[in-house]
Amino acid sequence: MRELTTRGGEVASRLAHNQEIAGSSPAPATK
Repeated sequence: MRELTTRGGEVASRLAHNQEIAGSSPAPATK
């Protein structure tokens, strides 16, 4: 379960980072 928790945090951080990039740039880097 430790891996799942760590992965979940990583995914959440990446999602937040992607949202920031998408808000800054007109075209998102990843879709």
